[in-house]
Amino acid sequence: MHIKDGFGIRKHQPDFVVHECIAVEVELNAKAKDRMEENIRENYMKYDKQIWITNNSKVKSLLKGFIQQYSNIEALALEDVLAHGGV
Repeated sequence: MHIKDGFGIRKHQPDFVVHECIAVEVELNAKAKDRMEENIRENYMKYDKQIWITNNSKVKSLLKGFIQQYSNIEALALEDVLAHGGV
C-alpha cells in the first residue's frame, strides 16, 4: 500500500483494507501510545470502521482507552480470529 505514497515521507497504511471502507490492523507488538493514537486517528478519518487484531496485553489496554474516543474501533483477540478462521 505504500506504493501509492510515492517517494518521500511515508504515511500510515493499515495492514489491509476490506471493501475500501474497513481498515484492519494486526498489532502483535505494542507501539508508543502517541504513535498508536496517530495511526488510529488516521484510520478514523479515512475508513468507516477499523478492526484491530492483537494478542498483546499492552495493545489491548491502549485500545480500551482509545475506543472511548474513536467510535469506529473494534478490537479482536488474535486467538479468537484464528479459532474462527478469519474476521
